[in-house]
Amino acid sequence: MTTEKSLSPTQLRRLGLALLTDHIKVVAFIKDCQGRYVWMNPYGLRLFETSLNTLMGRTLQDLVGTAQAKDCAAAELQVLRSGQVQQRVEHLVLRSTNERRSFRTTRVPIEHEGTVVGICGYSQEITHDLAHTASLLDSKSLLDDILNQLPALIYIKDLNGAYLYANQMTLQSLEHTLGEVIGKTDFELVDATTAKSFRAVDQAVLASGQRLEREETLTLSNGSHKRYLSLKQPLEFPEKTRVLLGFSTDITNIKRTQDALAQSEARFRTLFEASSEAVVLMTSERLIDCNLAALHLFGLASKDDFLNCTLGDLAPEKQPCGTDSTEQAKKIIATTLAHHSYRTEITIQRWDTAELVPVEIVATSLQIDQEPLLMVTLRDFSAHRKEIAMMERLALYDPLTDLPNRKLLKDRLQLALSSVQRQQRHAALMFLDLDNFKPLNDQFGHQAGDLLLREVGGRLKRHLRAEDTVARQGGDEFIVLLVDLDESRLRAELHALKVAEKLRHELQNPYLIQLQTGKTVEHHCSSSIGVTIFGPGETNMDDVLRRADYAMYRAKAKGRNCVRLNVA
Repeated sequence: MTTEKSLSPTQLRRLGLALLTDHIKVVAFIKDCQGRYVWMNPYGLRLFETSLNTLMGRTLQDLVGTAQAKDCAAAELQVLRSGQVQQRVEHLVLRSTNERRSFRTTRVPIEHEGTVVGICGYSQEITHDLAHTASLLDSKSLLDDILNQLPALIYIKDLNGAYLYANQMTLQSLEHTLGEVIGKTDFELVDATTAKSFRAVDQAVLASGQRLEREETLTLSNGSHKRYLSLKQPLEFPEKTRVLLGFSTDITNIKRTQDALAQSEARFRTLFEASSEAVVLMTSERLIDCNLAALHLFGLASKDDFLNCTLGDLAPEKQPCGTDSTEQAKKIIATTLAHHSYRTEITIQRWDTAELVPVEIVATSLQIDQEPLLMVTLRDFSAHRKEIAMMERLALYDPLTDLPNRKLLKDRLQLALSSVQRQQRHAALMFLDLDNFKPLNDQFGHQAGDLLLREVGGRLKRHLRAEDTVARQGGDEFIVLLVDLDESRLRAELHALKVAEKLRHELQNPYLIQLQTGKTVEHHCSSSIGVTIFGPGETNMDDVLRRADYAMYRAKAKGRNCVRLNVA
């Protein structure tokens, strides 16, 4: 059909919008800030069986049930306050026909000069989209009989938490009839705290699309509590309709028994946790418990971290003796189970710092609920080991300079003599005596002298190889052992003299000594150094020491601050 009449764009737009709002199967509406209708399209007016004149100034409560109207009014208030577009699914019971219809409603705030003055929106009916869900529930007589006989709560909820189905056990727990439950949410059936808890779990299941098992508590009208183990999962139907299916088993009596056992266990655990010794409970396969002292020993933050560990996680790959730690653990477990108890020493590895800690363990086998368990007590040996190591170090090292003492020097000199015979390479020994040391002690005290001796030890170590040794002989005397120099005695002598001159030059540099008073003094202190070379065929340690000492006294006699070589 054609027409020769020409319309303006504005006229054409008005006619087109009128046709769209009249024929599109969507309820379009405009409301003021009080939720009163200002306009609704013809499709909406026909659906609610009203006219625009009748509807003007009225609210949704005049068109649908009170509960649904209040829910929608709250949603509209949120749009007015936030100024944000909102989309939600709503289930409404029409007052005109008493029919239950479902809509997907979009509300958009109307702004004027920066202020929200109303709401416009549209509601698309989705009742038929959900019809397949309802049809599944229409022919459920036999299924109802079966589900009502099961000793569990079985229920189905829609995306908004409204019940679509509830078996008899569910109705008894909710203390409502089927008519009072269907279409209602938990917020309308139980206390707010319980409803909020149920809804949080339901939303987590629907959002993740994953099955979730959770313990839940229901408060009854008489104030008592029911405990349930709930298994909830989403069900996906054609056209992407999703509902929630729930199974909840009453575990109230089980929990009471568990609580009684827990009280008994709490008494044991108080003693268990209060123990200052680390205690671990385990089977032959896995770790099952530990006390706080064990967490501290292993460097773990929580018992969950402990339970997630294997035996291999708590020990180095190899024990210090070279034994595989996992094999060692298996041996300890087998021996304990066979002989009921076992005592030994092992090395564990802290989880936080990877530090190796030696421990003594006492393992005892137990029989609990016909299952063999092991209780393992661990005592930290590291402090004891450190004391032993410190005592051993004090026997071999000078406590002031932390350099090897005379005993350790002789051990290393003996090794050097043996190495010379095997390798046929020469070595050297130096005696160093400090010049001008005594005046510092006399003027500023022994503390100043001690500081200088430490500095001398540091300077000597910095200018020697790792395989060489610098030791404190006593007082202000030091000894340097140079090993693996050269097969040629001449080249070994040249090397040793070069090192000695380097040390002499380093030691004559000024020393800055900070006194206890905070004052810093500068002191000049040189050294007299005697050097001797020893090579293949020499085995007398005392002779080597004597020659170096004699060379040092020759350096002193030559005016100090010099190097002298003494040959065999």
